[in-house]
Amino acid sequence: MTAPSSWVIADPVAGRPLGSGVARMTLENRNKAGRRRRLFQRVALAWSVALLSAIPTPSPAETTAKDIMVAVRTFGFVVHPPTGEVPLAVVFDPTRPQSASDLQTVISVLDGGAHVGGMTVQPVPIPVTELNRLVGFRFVLLIGDVQNYRQAIFERTRGQGIVTISTDLDCVRAGLCVMGVAAEPRVQVLVNRAASDAAAVEFMLAFRMMITEL
Repeated sequence: MTAPSSWVIADPVAGRPLGSGVARMTLENRNKAGRRRRLFQRVALAWSVALLSAIPTPSPAETTAKDIMVAVRTFGFVVHPPTGEVPLAVVFDPTRPQSASDLQTVISVLDGGAHVGGMTVQPVPIPVTELNRLVGFRFVLLIGDVQNYRQAIFERTRGQGIVTISTDLDCVRAGLCVMGVAAEPRVQVLVNRAASDAAAVEFMLAFRMMITEL
């Protein structure tokens, strides 16, 4: 005979209803499961944070020989371009392998001087620890991992008529470089108008019609 649903079946040993003990056990099990779930979530979150912090910040792409030649060919488009031997300041960080590698690329490409119009461009390496040497240049090329020095370079060259150039287009988008160049996958030349105004740099109208101004 099946007991009606209203019946309470007693524990023959303890003399108390079996249903109350089962309810308490179920509640305790649920509480334990909840605590385990929260603990797992905290551990998973901690591992996620640790893994994300271990991922290095991506470095800008290496400066290629084609990038350098694209940059140099823009020099003749500044208003009142220089003639003769023109020094190109190449700012690099000697403590960063990519920066040192990019410097070697620049030197090999411009070895003996690159002839552009009436100019002969000669590279002059400038370590990031010697930014006070950025005087008397018309063109400054930022290479490698020098992101932490962009602001200082921008302030150092402000109002001096110096074209700061980078193959990292983000520097131009941030308004900390006057010009950005890239040869791959297609030739791009970006000019930040606010940065060029701050640097007291002016480009020929024909050039501005060919490039992208931000």
